[in-house]
Amino acid sequence: MELKEVKEITVSNNNNNNNIIPPIVHLIWYGIDALSPADHPNKKYSQGFTSILKNSNCQVKLWSKADCENLILEYPQFEGIYNKATNIMKFDIIRYLIIYHSGGTYLDADVILRKPLQNITANECFFVEKIITNVANHEARYEPIRKGIPEHSVRIANYAFSSKPKNPIFIEILTEIRRRMHIQSVPKNDYDVLYLTGPDVVSTVVHRLAAVSKIKINVIPEKISKSIFVHGCAGEWRRRLKN
Repeated sequence: MELKEVKEITVSNNNNNNNIIPPIVHLIWYGIDALSPADHPNKKYSQGFTSILKNSNCQVKLWSKADCENLILEYPQFEGIYNKATNIMKFDIIRYLIIYHSGGTYLDADVILRKPLQNITANECFFVEKIITNVANHEARYEPIRKGIPEHSVRIANYAFSSKPKNPIFIEILTEIRRRMHIQSVPKNDYDVLYLTGPDVVSTVVHRLAAVSKIKINVIPEKISKSIFVHGCAGEWRRRLKN
């Protein structure tokens, strides 16, 4: 089933207040190269951070390394994979856990936010799609970690997403990460990160739940999301793959 056929999956709600996304934006910032995104030498971070502060109309929380390490202690079932992960994989793991724990919107610090978030955070959960063209011949199919299985043509991005607290979709994502890391815990190249903890995991789980679950999932079409978010793709994680 194509995800485009199931943009929303409706559930019955007894308490609408539990289904509102809190007006807070979460960013993860370990402070490796700069104390804050505004001070980073790569201007994509300062531009993104400035746009989020200016346009989100939400509280903005920067999660430090200590904040992330304290949070993972509250979820011992995922502590093992977090401790085994490289830094970029830790950033992936903890972003899902932050939104599960607190609710709100996660944004990468290099995301340019063009519009306030109220209009798209009035539902239980949203993700952003990215279309993979020529998926049957896409180079990702030939990555050893995929074992010849092509990606979904509708990839679900993980640079921007939002949810009410305690949404079980994030436990499904973290459980899938744990399964994949049990098979291969250390990435051998950039693509392995996308597969082990990044957009490929999110895509797999969202497609799976869209087909069988009653969890409400709103997927913002790429042509619409571009008017709201622009991902700067600063790319610092690629040079830090082995850190």
